[in-house]
Amino acid sequence: MACSMVLTHMLIMRSLTKSKSANRTEDTMGGLASIPWGSDALEPARKKALFFEELEVWLDFMEAEDNEEHLLNQLLGLLIIRLIIATGFHPRLALLTGTIKHSLDDLFHATILVMLILNGFASVGWWRFGDERDEFASLEVSICTLTEIAAGNFLEDWSETSELALFTSFYSITMFVVVLNFLLAIIVEAYMQVGQTGGATGGPASEVEWANEGRQRVERDGAMSGASRHCLVTSRPGANGVGQQSEATGGARAGVLGGSQQAEARWANGRGNR
Repeated sequence: MACSMVLTHMLIMRSLTKSKSANRTEDTMGGLASIPWGSDALEPARKKALFFEELEVWLDFMEAEDNEEHLLNQLLGLLIIRLIIATGFHPRLALLTGTIKHSLDDLFHATILVMLILNGFASVGWWRFGDERDEFASLEVSICTLTEIAAGNFLEDWSETSELALFTSFYSITMFVVVLNFLLAIIVEAYMQVGQTGGATGGPASEVEWANEGRQRVERDGAMSGASRHCLVTSRPGANGVGQQSEATGGARAGVLGGSQQAEARWANGRGNR
C-alpha cells in the first residue's frame, strides 16, 4: 500500500515536471539568446558570466530530471517485487515465491562459485591475451567479455588461434555444462520441495489434499464432541421407574474415576517419598 502511494506521488510529480519542461526549455534558451554578444555595453567577462549562469540553470534542471527517472525506475522495480511476493497468497502461484525462498541459500553459494570461476578465467585471459587483444586488455574488460560469451555472444575470431579456441571451448563447457546445470538442479530441487510441502505457506500440496484435510478436521471435531456427550450422565428408565445409567456411560465414567484415583495415588506416594 505504501509503495503504491509513493509510486502514485512520483507519477504525479513526474507528470508535473514534464508539463513544465517546455516552459523551462524556452526560458533557458531565451536567456541564452538574449545575451548581447555584439554589444559593447557589457564587458566580455560579464557576457561569459551570464552565459554560464543560464547554462548552470539548464544543467541543474537536467540533473533533477535524471534523479527523478532513477528514483522512478527503482520504485517500479520494487513494485514488481511486491507483485511477485503477492502471488504467494494463492495456493498454486505460491510455487514461484516458495521456490525462490527455498533456493536462496543454495543460489547464494552457487553465485559465489560462479564469481570465482569467472574471475579465474578472466585472470587467465588477461594474463595470456591481454597484450594481443582488446577484449582482454584488463581484468574488468576480461570479465565483461567472458560474461558476453556466457550469454552466447562469442568472439568473431575465437577459433583463429588454437590457444584462444581452447580457452573459449573450455570456458564454455565449464559454464554451460557444469554451472548452468548446477543452477538448474538447485531450482528443480527447490521446486520439488515446495510441491511436496504445499508451497510457501506450509499448507497441503494440492486442492484435493486441502479438501481432505478440511474433511478430516470436521470428522475429528465431530468425534471429540461425541466423546464429550458420552461423558455426560445419561439415564434410561428401568423396571422400577428409577433412572438407570447406561453401560457405555458407566464404563466411561468408571474409567475417568479410575484414572483420577490412580493419579491421586501417585501424587500421594511421591509426597510420602519426599
